[in-house]
Amino acid sequence: MDLERYFDGRLKQANQDYVNFIDDVDFDDFDADNMLNAGGVITPQTSQAIVISVENTTTAAVSSVDIFGSYAVFSSYLVSGIDITSGVSGIAYRTILEQIKTCPIEVGSMYIYSTTAGQILETLKVVKTDINGNDASRLLTPLIAPNNYQTTATIINDSFTIDGGTKIRINSMLASATLKLYFFPSAKFNPAMQLVTGKTVRPYKRPTNLLQQDVVKLVR
Repeated sequence: MDLERYFDGRLKQANQDYVNFIDDVDFDDFDADNMLNAGGVITPQTSQAIVISVENTTTAAVSSVDIFGSYAVFSSYLVSGIDITSGVSGIAYRTILEQIKTCPIEVGSMYIYSTTAGQILETLKVVKTDINGNDASRLLTPLIAPNNYQTTATIINDSFTIDGGTKIRINSMLASATLKLYFFPSAKFNPAMQLVTGKTVRPYKRPTNLLQQDVVKLVR
C-alpha cells in the first residue's frame, strides 16, 4: 500500500469531518476556557492542521526533544542533531512560534506519522510552565488500534491547549528518524477578531467519528 497516499486520504477525511457542522454552533459545545470573552454564537470554519516536522540527523537516538514553547529563548531550540521545521511550504517554524504566543489553540486531534519503525509509539508529554516557574505535565501515549494495520501513522483524539508556555516533549527521536505531527485545532484565541466580530475565540468543528477504526481515546 502507498503509505503517503493512505495518510493523505486520512487528512482529507479529517477535514471533511470538521466541515460537517450545522450553521450555528453554540459555545456550550466547547470547553469553558473557550467561552471566556466570547459569548453568543459563531460559525465554525474548517480546521487546518499546524504541521511540524522533526528530523534526527544523527545515527543515535536523541531523548527529550521539545517543540513549541514560544516564550523560551529561541536558542534553546537548537538541539544538536535535531532539525525542527514547519511542514507547510512558505511558513517558517519561527512564525508558528510567534503566532502561538498571542493566538493560543486548543488541539482537538493530532496525527502522528513516521516511516521509522517504532517512532510513532514514542510517548509525548504536554509540559506547561507559568511565569512563576511552576511546571505541570500530562503524558500522551500513542497506541495503534488492533484493527489498524498501518505501523507508520496513528491518531491521538484528545484535547489539550498550546500557548506560549506549552511544550510538546517527544520522549525520544530514534536514529535517523523523521516525525511529522499534525495538530488540528478545535478552537483558536485571536484578539484581532474582536475588531471584526466582537469575539476573541474562533471555534472549529471537532471531529465526531474521525477515523473511528484508528482513533485512540486516552483515558485521563
